[in-house]
Amino acid sequence: MSLLNDKRDDARSVSVEPSVIVGVVDHFMRRQEGQKRVIGALVGKLDAETGSVTVTSSFPVPHAEKENGEVAIGKDFKTKMGSFHARHNAGAIVGWYATSCEDGSLISEHSCLIHDFFSAECECPVHVVVDTALGSDQLNVRAFTSQPLTVASGNGNNDDEEEEVYAAEFRPIACAVVATDGDERAVLGALAKGATSIDGSIGALERNLTKLLALIDTASAYVDDVAAERRLPDAKVGRQIYDLVARMPRVKPEMFSASFDKNMQDLLAISYLSKIVQTQLALGSFLQ
Repeated sequence: MSLLNDKRDDARSVSVEPSVIVGVVDHFMRRQEGQKRVIGALVGKLDAETGSVTVTSSFPVPHAEKENGEVAIGKDFKTKMGSFHARHNAGAIVGWYATSCEDGSLISEHSCLIHDFFSAECECPVHVVVDTALGSDQLNVRAFTSQPLTVASGNGNNDDEEEEVYAAEFRPIACAVVATDGDERAVLGALAKGATSIDGSIGALERNLTKLLALIDTASAYVDDVAAERRLPDAKVGRQIYDLVARMPRVKPEMFSASFDKNMQDLLAISYLSKIVQTQLALGSFLQ
């Protein structure tokens, strides 16, 4: 059983790099059909004195949540990926991430079991939740710690009473997504504005390109009319068109075609590799 306590734990904090959030969103977008949320391991560093955690990378962990409250987690996959990250990245597993539930809640009945699973990997793991439900048209990121809630059991004699754990209480902690350069801030800003704003940006780009094509057609028609002596030339307009043409790089059609084909091949290769990784994750979840 998992409980969410709104009382904040100010003793700990979490700093997350933007690339981690992008990876979580990408994992969610590539999830299996019918899967409501995804989870994964967080890799980074723990400050033993302050208890603060810096998350520098992450990797997905296949899992399945059943209606009876049980959770199946790809333990072998997590172990292999953890070893790979330990060899190639500075840091260790410091917690786990999840996306929000289908109803928009951040903590579910399965969170306690998953947190216990990662507690065997590291002491006092942190739990980062990325709100992909976009209930407020914002991509919110929250962090939590967990502590067990116990009740005394026994025959009434204080010496014989024992404490039994009946639930896990998740408390929010300070969480900051830290961008180190301009590119990361731009990506982070696009994610923070939500899917609606991203779709709007694509629409604005389409409108700008349509306007640009219309301006090119207007300039081309003007040059044709002047060349055919259908209208008088304007020296000022001519200089402006000349300056614009001079700024354009001169690329031979065959070179442009070769460059375009090469970029298309790279894009297809990346898409093919991503499909292979997605297939391996799906097979791993079935083999557990």
